[in-house]
Amino acid sequence: MTEITDFATTLTQIRREWDKAEHSLKIAEQVGNQVIFPAIKELRYAGRRIVDALAECASGGDANKVRALLDDALFDCYRARHDAVDASISTIAAELDVLGVLAA
Repeated sequence: MTEITDFATTLTQIRREWDKAEHSLKIAEQVGNQVIFPAIKELRYAGRRIVDALAECASGGDANKVRALLDDALFDCYRARHDAVDASISTIAAELDVLGVLAA
């Protein structure tokens, strides 16, 4: 029978990466003074994968399916962080370009 405790290490990784993504998201929102929807959506997808994994565990489901769902959630967190960083860099580059700092 599949138990959620079998995935403690992965859940710890997800929490750590989720926290990093949220931190990057907050910085990106401050830099660009706007909401970074792609990153928020990725965290939403991660949350859904976690809920699906928990439901699979609760029903005594397949451990490989639970692992795949949690792996997807982890990668969603990575993608959220990357989206936030990309938004920050794009905003900073545009501002530097306006200032003439990035003149070719």
